Amino acid sequence: MNQPDMNKWLKWEHIEKFLDQPQKYMENIKWIEGFVRDVFDRTIPPPVASANRTANSSAGQQRKKLSTSDVFETHTHVFIRLKIPKREDPYSLQVLVKTSHVKILGLIDEPKKTIKMPSPVNPKTAKARYRENVLQIQVRKRKFKDTYHEAYIEF
Repeated sequence: MNQPDMNKWLKWEHIEKFLDQPQKYMENIKWIEGFVRDVFDRTIPPPVASANRTANSSAGQQRKKLSTSDVFETHTHVFIRLKIPKREDPYSLQVLVKTSHVKILGLIDEPKKTIKMPSPVNPKTAKARYRENVLQIQVRKRKFKDTYHEAYIEF
């Protein structure tokens, strides 16, 4: 073997030797689970509040928790999740969307609930789904084009 080939072989022997040794950082990898869980907790919105409440909570607090909404966004969409109490008639609900707000009509406790959007959206792309007492609204964000548009001059 010539000299460059010998150097490559020696480097490979070092790698094999390194891989055969037990790695100290791999002995206890529970810290990885904790790290990943912490990252998820900070980046993913919490789930919709559970309908099962403790017996000592007051009805007012329970009603307030049930009518709260979770609003979160991705790069392309805004999502709204609203827990609907079982006593509500989902067929009486109406969802109205404009670029900056969503209005939900037909709730017993709040006849008109308005939720502010975190980003401007395109109302025509709104989709609302009701499943298992959760109303989820998905709206595509409005695209801002950084192009010039000609303004025609009237004479």
